[in-house]
Amino acid sequence: MVDHFGIKYQGLSQVCKKNEKPKALIPKQVTETIAVNMLGGTSKKISNIELFEKIGVIGKSVVVTQTEKRTEDTKFFTLDIEELLDEHMMFENSSFYQYFNEHKILCIMYEEPSSEAPLNDNKFLGFKWFTFSEEFINTTIKEVYEIIRDRLINHTLEEKYVYKKDGTKRINKTGVPMVELNFPKSSEYNIFVRGTSSDSTHKPWILNGTAADGTKTIHSYTQQIWIKGSFLVNELNKIEYI
Repeated sequence: MVDHFGIKYQGLSQVCKKNEKPKALIPKQVTETIAVNMLGGTSKKISNIELFEKIGVIGKSVVVTQTEKRTEDTKFFTLDIEELLDEHMMFENSSFYQYFNEHKILCIMYEEPSSEAPLNDNKFLGFKWFTFSEEFINTTIKEVYEIIRDRLINHTLEEKYVYKKDGTKRINKTGVPMVELNFPKSSEYNIFVRGTSSDSTHKPWILNGTAADGTKTIHSYTQQIWIKGSFLVNELNKIEYI
């Protein structure tokens, strides 16, 4: 595929020139849009290409170092709290299961020359297909799913302050104390939960459990499912480029 486009091992700024004049620095979210253009599409996401949308293809940019190590984790989807709170929902019927079982991921591979290099300098390596194995879905993913449901349904979700080594609370740039929830973490699982927000002072989700201040109501950022970068890159290293 990459040989067909004649762009293997070119920097992002060079790839961008084939379609439009690049800015001084290319925003991270533009990498998928560039890949869409290379595939003949006009949308911003690979999943919006008509053919790919029909067959359940999701595009994800994966950046590796020159020694084929991971540089960051990859976000998948936002938790469906209403569905997770449905006690009658079976794992095999859940949207959680369907996401991992039915989607095929088109990984857009880039190489980072160094941790200090701007995104423009990343080299496009090619495309790789990735799917989750049935074994992984029915073990790791199912376990993470069940833990999340248990925390939500049985109100065992706990929010705790994050502390520095000196025992003081960690405070973010906007002056808000940093907290963490007892959802599955990247230190424990290859699939994990992490909250995100464009505004750290805005926590739109209200969940039952034990908040860091001792109350029974937790105000949370939206929570997403992520895949650990090291796991994904290790799996992709076993797969040939398209």
